Amino acid sequence: MGLDQWLYAKTTKRELNNHTGVCSGLFGMVPAASDGMVEIGYWRKAYDQEDLIYQVVKEKFNDQGNLLITKEEVDKILELAVHILTTHKFNPEDGDDMTSGDPVFDSGSYTWQSKRKWADTIRFFTEAKQILAEDPDAEIYYHRWA
Repeated sequence: MGLDQWLYAKTTKRELNNHTGVCSGLFGMVPAASDGMVEIGYWRKAYDQEDLIYQVVKEKFNDQGNLLITKEEVDKILELAVHILTTHKFNPEDGDDMTSGDPVFDSGSYTWQSKRKWADTIRFFTEAKQILAEDPDAEIYYHRWA
C-alpha cells in the first residue's frame, strides 16, 4: 500500500481525459472523466506535498473524498512549492527516503526524489492556475487514496 494522490479540475474548457495514476485508472477511487473531471497530475507517496496542501487548504473533503482548492489556495501552494524547490538543499545521496518535519519551514535537506515531486507539484499547480484563468467556473480538487 501507499499514498496515491491526484489533482483534478472540473471544467468545460478542456478536453476530458482518462486518468493515469494507479493502474491507469482501473479503480473507481478517483473521479472519472465522464464526471467532467480532467486529471492535472498524479503523485505517488508525496507526503511532503500533501502536508503543504493541508497547511494551505482550509476546506474539508466532500462526500466523494475530494478536497476543493480555491484560486487563492492554488496560488499560495504554487508560491510555497517554488520557494521550497529554489531555496532548500536537496541531497541526491539520500535515495528514496522522505524527510520529516514541516515542509514549508524546515531548513533540513530534501532528497532528490522529493525534489522531483516538488517540480511535479509546481507543474501541476501551474496548470491548475491556467485552467482557472481559462474557465472562471472551474473547480480544482485534490484526491488521495492511502
